[in-house]
Amino acid sequence: MLKVIGIGSPFGDDRVGLLLIDALCQAEKLQPYLDSELELLAIDRPGAGLLSLFEGAENVIIIDAVVSGADLGQLHRWSDSVAIENCDPFLSSHGFGLAQALTLGQQLGLLPEQLLILGVEIESHESDAGFSAALKQQLPGLTDQLIDEVCGRLT
Repeated sequence: MLKVIGIGSPFGDDRVGLLLIDALCQAEKLQPYLDSELELLAIDRPGAGLLSLFEGAENVIIIDAVVSGADLGQLHRWSDSVAIENCDPFLSSHGFGLAQALTLGQQLGLLPEQLLILGVEIESHESDAGFSAALKQQLPGLTDQLIDEVCGRLT
């Protein structure tokens, strides 16, 4: 089972992970795989609860917002344990954030066999800002990239 987990909050550009999961749910190319080989989850700031979502999955893709100063909409990739341990400054913080949850999962042996973290570059994660028009324009291209990634892992 492949699980794709979009993480975010309902505020500002930080919701990009949630919006991308919504787009993947609508993608015709993924419909044959839903419920049998593919599970798509949109989660609002899960903290350590993220680890329980890995249950039953050998392969997990996490999508979250990133603020690193790169170009808006750039897709960052982390897939090895060293990269995961060093990604804390880049991934958006939700209290007990993604990096902390993954580090805990690594220490407890709870990470899936295959884990890919995809960070989508946003301008800021200010909670009072709306979703930026510039990032909204990037969503179709990002969705296409994610569909290709998911299909590559399903075949």
